[in-house]
Amino acid sequence: MRKIGLKLLVVFLGINMWGLSQCCPYITSVEVLPQNPNISDNIQIATLVATPNDGAFIQHQFYWENDTLVVEACYYSGLLTVVTEIYDTIDVGSIANGNYVLEFRAFTSSDINSCIITDSQTLFTPFSVSEFVGVIPNELPSSMLYPNPSKEWVTLSPVSEKSVIQVCSLDGKLLDVAQYQLNGKIILDLTDLSAGLYQVLEYDEGEISTRTLLLKE
Repeated sequence: MRKIGLKLLVVFLGINMWGLSQCCPYITSVEVLPQNPNISDNIQIATLVATPNDGAFIQHQFYWENDTLVVEACYYSGLLTVVTEIYDTIDVGSIANGNYVLEFRAFTSSDINSCIITDSQTLFTPFSVSEFVGVIPNELPSSMLYPNPSKEWVTLSPVSEKSVIQVCSLDGKLLDVAQYQLNGKIILDLTDLSAGLYQVLEYDEGEISTRTLLLKE
């Protein structure tokens, strides 16, 4: 878990700070990693949550309710009127093949040492786990982004010579990232980026593929 020093003193997403101080944590993004998991993968849940008052991460847990994976995370609501984004990863492990629902519950707490709930937000997202390991027969292999999560460098493979790769922030801003192409692979240099979640876009002959990348400090 890392805390990103994002401090907006006046406005956050067009809402004034008085409004933010009255509400719950704001769920920016929830991702299942890897994006298309199979039964051999060690599955993680990556979350990006904003607290309105210079908050802090307290704890997380997960459990199953039938075919619903429930992930709960608690955040200290803070005292100073500044927005803080916090990302976290939860190791879930391997999951049997099937279709599931991820239910993410984010709580704010009035205490920094234990979760004394004052407010909450919930987000639902479906996901599937495949029984296939590796390339599925009779299908062309799709490019993979690895390692993910990463710290400095990632590789996208395989890619065609005509592919155009872009890295964007979650708000859609195009980022300047050095790229190196070698033997059907593209290596991205992420050393100048801060820890957090990013979108990696691949444009290839009119088709667009998007992958979410978690960059650790």
